[in-house]
Amino acid sequence: MASPVVWIISLVLSYVSIALRVGFVSTSATGSTTLATASLQDMEANALLRTGWWSRYSNDTSKRCKWPGISCNKAGSVTRIDQQYITWKVLGKLEILNFSCFPNLVYLDLTAFGINGSIPSQIGELSSLEYLNLSHNFLTGELPQSLGKLTRLKEINLFYNSFEGSIPIDWGNMKSLMSLQMRSCNIRGPIPYTLGNVTLLKQLDLSHNLITGAIPPTLGGLINLEILRFTSNQINGLIPSSLSNLSRLSQLYLDSNLLEGPIPREIGNLRSLSEMILSQNKLNGSIPSSISNLSRLSSLYLDSNLLHGPIPREIENLKSLSELILSRNKLGGLIPSSLSTLSSLCWLYLNSNLLEGPIPQEMGNLKALRYLDLSNNKLIGPIPSRIGNCSILEEFSE
Repeated sequence: MASPVVWIISLVLSYVSIALRVGFVSTSATGSTTLATASLQDMEANALLRTGWWSRYSNDTSKRCKWPGISCNKAGSVTRIDQQYITWKVLGKLEILNFSCFPNLVYLDLTAFGINGSIPSQIGELSSLEYLNLSHNFLTGELPQSLGKLTRLKEINLFYNSFEGSIPIDWGNMKSLMSLQMRSCNIRGPIPYTLGNVTLLKQLDLSHNLITGAIPPTLGGLINLEILRFTSNQINGLIPSSLSNLSRLSQLYLDSNLLEGPIPREIGNLRSLSEMILSQNKLNGSIPSSISNLSRLSSLYLDSNLLHGPIPREIENLKSLSELILSRNKLGGLIPSSLSTLSSLCWLYLNSNLLEGPIPQEMGNLKALRYLDLSNNKLIGPIPSRIGNCSILEEFSE
């Protein structure tokens, strides 16, 4: 049996060894207590080295914080990996980067880095991550549910990849998320209703995908949303009236889908809107007069739908309007002379409708007008001479 003295010495040495390997330091960036020991630094350095992405620069891991695209905190732990400072692009799989080795990584940007394969589920171990950009790569496979565990994540950019499947329902747990951009990602399936829980979201871009199903009414809970883009999908059903709760929304793009039914009259509550694009759907009914409440609107695209009835006279209230595109509908009645008060109007497309009567003389007051198309209607009478007052008019079809 070992003597008491030997036993005590062994215990002390064991304690010292543990103390050397495990320590806590306070980082100046966050003021939080962060694990940053020599063993952690070695683990991070070896994980970087194994990728081979920095092999052209150096194999000296003691200088890892000076490698291009690598940033560390004062304790020497990696907080940022940013491809824009790396002068070469390496085709390889993302799983070559061992995410479990980077507990303090805040920023990961591998845009156009030649990454292929799938996003490994281990990415959910980046517990400190706030910014993720994997856009313009060759990523495939399903989107990992594990991203839903990253409650500090503020921005996700995944556009221009070729994923499979739908957006995981667990992504509704990312309560800090402010921007989700997934344009042209080959996403299928429905929009998860849980995205309505991500109430800090300011930008949501799911355009140019293969998304099906209806717009979840729960998205009306995104009270901080400023940009909503669902262009070019296969979304059907009605435009939910709950979207009228998005009082900060400035851009609404729902064009090139399969939406049907009327434009909700509640849409007039979106008083921050500057762009509303609802083209190429199956919307019917009349244009709601409540649109006149959208005084900041500069672009209104309602073309290629099944809208009928007259053009609301109340559109004259949209003094900021520069683009009014109502072509290829079933709109009837007269062209309202009140359109002549829209002094900022540059594009006016009313073609391919059922409009009748003469062209109002007052159209000559539109001094900013460059493009005017009134063709394929039931208009009568001559072209008003006052159209000649539109001195910068470049195209006119009647």
